[in-house]
Amino acid sequence: MSDSPRNIPSAGLPKMITWLGIILLVNISFLFSPRPDARKSLPEDICIESYIHINRYMGFPVNCDAISFISPAIEPSILFQQGYIRQSRPAYILLGTIAGYAVYYISYPLHPWLGNKLKSRISTVYPEKSPHVLVLYTCFYLAFILINIALLLITFLLFEKITLSFYGNSPPGAPVLPLMLVLLVSTPLCKAFFWTVHQQLFNILMPVLALYIGLRLTQSPKKYSALLLIAFLSGFLVLFYGNAVLLLPIICFCYLKGIWDRGKNIPSQKWLRLAGIIPIFFSTTILWILLLHLKGISIYNNEITVAREFVWMTDLLHSPGSFWKEFTGNTMAFLQTLPTCGFPSLVLLIVLIGKKKEVADTLTEIGSSLRLQKEMIIIVFTPLLFLLFYWLMGFYATRLTAALPPFIIYATALLLVKQQPDRKFTILLLLAVIGIHLYTLFSYGPFS
Repeated sequence: MSDSPRNIPSAGLPKMITWLGIILLVNISFLFSPRPDARKSLPEDICIESYIHINRYMGFPVNCDAISFISPAIEPSILFQQGYIRQSRPAYILLGTIAGYAVYYISYPLHPWLGNKLKSRISTVYPEKSPHVLVLYTCFYLAFILINIALLLITFLLFEKITLSFYGNSPPGAPVLPLMLVLLVSTPLCKAFFWTVHQQLFNILMPVLALYIGLRLTQSPKKYSALLLIAFLSGFLVLFYGNAVLLLPIICFCYLKGIWDRGKNIPSQKWLRLAGIIPIFFSTTILWILLLHLKGISIYNNEITVAREFVWMTDLLHSPGSFWKEFTGNTMAFLQTLPTCGFPSLVLLIVLIGKKKEVADTLTEIGSSLRLQKEMIIIVFTPLLFLLFYWLMGFYATRLTAALPPFIIYATALLLVKQQPDRKFTILLLLAVIGIHLYTLFSYGPFS
């Protein structure tokens, strides 16, 4: 096998329609899930504002955080209120503003009909809201659902690129890729958050994006100016969701690794250039903080102020005994969230056992290819970075560690796409994926 770089395959319109179909089919099926029952779940696991009945058989929970995203999207000036809970995520809010008003004005001729429908169905849940306000909020709600669809579609496109491009444009096992995409979205995370307004679907996108950036920088090293542009755009994502900060160490790691792979020592000039990437990455966040400061506002970050994410370590530095006690408790809490990796790990185990010879051949090929070995370093480094991030965070929930299963699914996909399709084994995988989806469909939670 040649070690020359490959062109990353592009997804045509028919394939995008297929990926969109998978997203909609899986998540529409979640509308048939049983209504969450507070008596069957711990109170801290449930954060539901209301439950919307579509008909006798279908419905979805509205997360209690939804209004804190919709309100500033309708009126962005809310972001300039001191201590507003979503103040550290302005880009996500403003994306909702653009999409929300687009949906609102495009649907304007339907507003009288929609107002009547909402009055009969939702006014009992929000009796204080006028039909006009209900229509406005519903349009923004739908806009955020469209954003959820876009996030998953981008995830699928990136997942396809990093999977197929690892071996070449048309690996023989590519037909099993849709099953891996179903695994990406047939999760409690999508069940709880696809039909509501929230940022949690970034936990599916971000690990795939991190792999994509890392592999692209490894496959075709960029000029320093291009690297700064990538750092700037990646840093902008921090204003959408906090775990985008993990893209910085990946960019820096790839930069240093590229120099090392060329057999060069790392001179002081390169270290200075590396240091220059950091302020570029955080430049948009710094600009947002400065804008708030000009208005006399100190930025509020709920994750730090309330959840004490990461800063719990500095809180306890003065007391080593308390630090290690807290660290031990946090480790146990983190381990309790790892069952979210269970089903993807089961599918990986099925592949490792059912395709032992093929897996061994694939690993041998990787071991004999310098190019693939370099890419494997990124594939190993990235999930370890995410694992460390969520372990040390200090706040733990399955919806957060849901960022880890995409790495397991990607590893499974890499093992499968290199092999010729096997009808019996493909059927076995199909049955496993269907079984996983049905279990997820009819089980509860998480709804926090």
